[in-house]
Formats: sequence, structure tokens, C-alpha cells
Amino acid sequence: MIREKIRSAILSAMQKGTNLNATLPPAAQGYATIENAEFKDGGSGRLLVTLDGQVRITKEQVQILSKEIKERIAAR
Repeated sequence: MIREKIRSAILSAMQKGTNLNATLPPAAQGYATIENAEFKDGGSGRLLVTLDGQVRITKEQVQILSKEIKERIAAR
């Protein structure tokens, strides 16, 4: 039972953290890679995962990304 709870907690943390479509702007989504994952105790029975990675995009994609960010800021 404990093993199943641990497995479930790790799976949940990974699913939330690796959903790059929810965390990255559309212009960068297809170009991101996760290189490292670190698990931490979040307290109160929570498990946190910290992901490190990178996004490699062209100059043109940087311009598109910049425009998307400006539009998001303006919409607030």
C-alpha cells in the first residue's frame, strides 16, 4: 500500500511537471527538452519535482515568442 502511494505521488508530480503545453508558450513547445528531474519533499505529504531543460529556437521563433509574450501581458 505504501509502495502504491509513493508510485502514485511520483507519477502525479511527473505528469504535472512534464506537461510543457501547459507551461510554455506555443512558439517554444515543440523545441523544449527536459534534461534533469529532482524530487523534493513539499511538506504535508506533497512531492515536488524540479525540472531543468532547455529550449532551442531560431531567431525567427524568438521574434514570434516575444510577440506572444507581449500579447499575453497586454491581455492582463
